[in-house]
Amino acid sequence: MINHLLVGCILAGQFWFLVLQQAGLQVLAPQPEDSNFDEWWEQEVGRCGLSLRKGLSSFIVPGAWTLWNHRNRRVFNSVSPSINEPVHYFKEEAKLWMMAGAKGLSLVLPLPPVE
Repeated sequence: MINHLLVGCILAGQFWFLVLQQAGLQVLAPQPEDSNFDEWWEQEVGRCGLSLRKGLSSFIVPGAWTLWNHRNRRVFNSVSPSINEPVHYFKEEAKLWMMAGAKGLSLVLPLPPVE
């Protein structure tokens, strides 16, 4: 189930494409044949240069967390499936991670503006 949630379902594929697109890394989004989250993560991190590896892992962790939370809102709060909601939450989560000092994430995404 977790592999389907994080890479196998259509919503997950769209989510990863859209959030990776923010960093110009949409080519790393899961493909239809990707069915195992750990294998996809390892493969894509391995495709990156050394300087980008830490940043990509720091990117994938809040992305997976966002998908998990969206799934829980759908199941437990009857929230309708939406691609806009998890993409928005990911942006907010990434900002918080960067403000908390996730240096690797700031290698992938531009630093958010101070509000």
